[in-house]
Amino acid sequence: MMRRALLLPLWLAASLYSAPGAAALSLVLPEPNWRIDAAFEPLREREAGLLPQEHKLAAQLRPLVAKGDYQGALARLSSADSASFSAALRYVQAQLYLAAGDAERARATYLQTLQQMPDFQRAHRGLAAVYLQLDDPGNARKHLTRAIALGAYDAQVFGQLAYINLREGSAWSAVSGYQQALFLEPGNTQWQQGLIIALVRTRHYDAARALLEDALAQQPDDATLWLQHSNLALHTQDNTTALASLEMAARLGGLDAANALVAAQLHLQQGSLQRGLALLKGKLTAFDGEQSQTLVQTVQWLAQRGEGSATSELASVLLNSGLSLSASQRSAVLAARGQVRLAGGQRERGQHDLAQASELDPANGEALLALAESHRDTNPYRASTLFERAASLPDYEERACLGRAQLAVDQHDYERALELLVRARQLNPHLGGLAANIASLQRLVALEQYQP
Repeated sequence: MMRRALLLPLWLAASLYSAPGAAALSLVLPEPNWRIDAAFEPLREREAGLLPQEHKLAAQLRPLVAKGDYQGALARLSSADSASFSAALRYVQAQLYLAAGDAERARATYLQTLQQMPDFQRAHRGLAAVYLQLDDPGNARKHLTRAIALGAYDAQVFGQLAYINLREGSAWSAVSGYQQALFLEPGNTQWQQGLIIALVRTRHYDAARALLEDALAQQPDDATLWLQHSNLALHTQDNTTALASLEMAARLGGLDAANALVAAQLHLQQGSLQRGLALLKGKLTAFDGEQSQTLVQTVQWLAQRGEGSATSELASVLLNSGLSLSASQRSAVLAARGQVRLAGGQRERGQHDLAQASELDPANGEALLALAESHRDTNPYRASTLFERAASLPDYEERACLGRAQLAVDQHDYERALELLVRARQLNPHLGGLAANIASLQRLVALEQYQP
């Protein structure tokens, strides 16, 4: 008689999950940004000058601008005849609109200024700033490059152009721009952080690390720098350093939901289950749809690892949290919890979870196979029905065939078991161990046929 355990290793070997973060982990970093310098001097004369009749109005604007009353300054300008404004005064008006947060009026006014004076360098720069606010990097780049052609050569113009290039996927040119900006303004943290991101994206890891370590020495309480340090460590497969840096960022209040999820995955991979679970539970309500799927996969991974307590804890939290999970996601979580409950000797509770899982998602082959296996000893008919349902699913027919073959062996129906194993070999000719099992069954079938 064939031993019961003959086929079990084949069935079990196919039920592995990927570890959380088996694909490359990546943090969500704050994008490098640029800031409008509010301390502009709107009445300073360079390329354009005020008309003689505009000096009195300019004198009235100065105290309003000095105390930041941009709306008051705009109201005073609106009382004047704008049709006669010089390019210089119209530029002042555009600057005031920009400072007051009215990007659309600022854009229209800068364009009017450039119609009057097409090579007005500061108007090109101001218009570029407006286009950045309006999320139009193409037009922003056009006016920044024009400003450079007209002689602009300071850190702001190079840094802003680098920022645009980095956003638009041109990390190589962003490196050059940020380096030029840092050369002119060595202490500017926004250019420094932009350069770090650009260096990582161009895989200049040693240069990025040197710059980061220098920045951290000067600003050890900057959570964004610690996130960048962690992200760099992830890129170089140094998960221990990545996790340590993430924890520093967490202490400084710098972990959002996406980055907390990465930290939790690293903790789980390194065996710090409770810390990993605490991070997940702490951000549970903030996770979006894609992150919810990662949580589901994490429950499955814990189940595969045999972490029964952690699996049940996280599964119960997900199912009862109000987190928006689809029917298939809830089914996957229930199936994982059901499997660890079965493994822990909680047969009825495990079967209940698996039955719920298969009802929520009839295409959940994992639930069907695990539930079928749990009934194999006590209810072979139920097990056979479940195996047949799983066999109708394209991705699970092979494993269902193996389960049905084992069931047939248990019932001494060797001929049926042989048919099922042959079908499994057709589905996967490279599945290890089949040849020996098929040969054993062939001998048993032959013996039965020749017995008197």
